[in-house]
Amino acid sequence: MRAANFFVAFPVRVGDWWQRCWPDVPVGFRLFKPQDLHLTLAFLGPLNLRHQIDVEKLVQETRSEMHSVSFSGLIALPNRHRFSVLSLELRRGREQFVKIITNLRHRFLEAADRPPDSRSVLPHVTIGRAIKSLRPADRLDLIEWAENVEVPTQEVKLDRLALYTWADDRQIQQFKIVCQNRSN
Repeated sequence: MRAANFFVAFPVRVGDWWQRCWPDVPVGFRLFKPQDLHLTLAFLGPLNLRHQIDVEKLVQETRSEMHSVSFSGLIALPNRHRFSVLSLELRRGREQFVKIITNLRHRFLEAADRPPDSRSVLPHVTIGRAIKSLRPADRLDLIEWAENVEVPTQEVKLDRLALYTWADDRQIQQFKIVCQNRSN
């Protein structure tokens, strides 16, 4: 089995309304459970114990404030032709999270002994993953569904920062929180 990946993210808390937002999920798409929803600050990959401890310490030392976000639409990432996930783009809170990620990402990458990430910042919340063996026709159906599904209008609160890794049983849950800070 491969070494687990780690990432630093803001947990996204949603209500009972979340599951009702996604009717008729297409074949070959695994919708994330509410406890798996997050807004990624930095992807770190596998970590040795020393770097994991350094990142945990930094997570716990980093101040978090309450932020409200809303969503504008679903996008396929990394792009619509070769995607692996569908994610919600931020409407409210987008510019705020571009600044937060821009200001903090390099600190977590450095603590994990990872090179700088030069990609443009795109704050988003991934809602699920396409299965790897998805046929081209099913990919097109999934893109069409994403373009036509009604995006939730509820605002959600983000008030903590957490270090995540893979869950012990990924059939039940995709990710687990290793540690998190407290909101101020």
